Amino acid sequence: MVGQYLIKLAKKLVKTRLGVANAVNIWKKTVEYDELTINERQKGDETFFKMLDSVRHGSLTDETIDTLKSRVFKVSIQEKYKELESEGTNPPICLFSKVDACQKINELMLESLETEKKELACVDVVDESGSTAKFDKKQEKKLEKLKDQPSKTAGLETVLSLAVGCRVMLRRIIDVTVGLVNGAIGTVMGIYATRISIKFDHIDVPCDIERVTSRFMLS
Repeated sequence: MVGQYLIKLAKKLVKTRLGVANAVNIWKKTVEYDELTINERQKGDETFFKMLDSVRHGSLTDETIDTLKSRVFKVSIQEKYKELESEGTNPPICLFSKVDACQKINELMLESLETEKKELACVDVVDESGSTAKFDKKQEKKLEKLKDQPSKTAGLETVLSLAVGCRVMLRRIIDVTVGLVNGAIGTVMGIYATRISIKFDHIDVPCDIERVTSRFMLS
């Protein structure tokens, strides 16, 4: 009776179908992650926190919508910056729909400082290991096109303009134990060859932020 219901499988087929049964779970064995428990961008502003939380869950109230509409400014970026500057406090976080608008207000803030502006250029290094493709003129043109698209270069700007006294925000996690997380805001205290000294608002002493390296693909 057994022969009527069971058939003999070839070793190759068994290995193909069942060979992965004892394979290592690469997600559990090789992937590590840090759980963010510090909320920097909305810390100390419960109203802002609740607003973003309602947006995230898709349950906006009429009050939230009215508040957001009241914060929209219809004047030019230059005029809005003059208004913010006249208030004499640390510039608030401004949200823009396009990167060039963010860059514009950042430039205005830098120009208002009396300290010297310094430009930190990125350094591109091509990794050809493990690939049969060579870095030729075609690949070079692809890299050139990415210079104004930090979203495609692991978030790294081609040139980072800074000055002592300017306000900055971290855009990646460095050390969650001390609060150096995405969204942490501070003031530049010093600019050096391989590091920048920043006094973050929530940390008592200045922190040295060193150059980082990121990998990205040329699509």
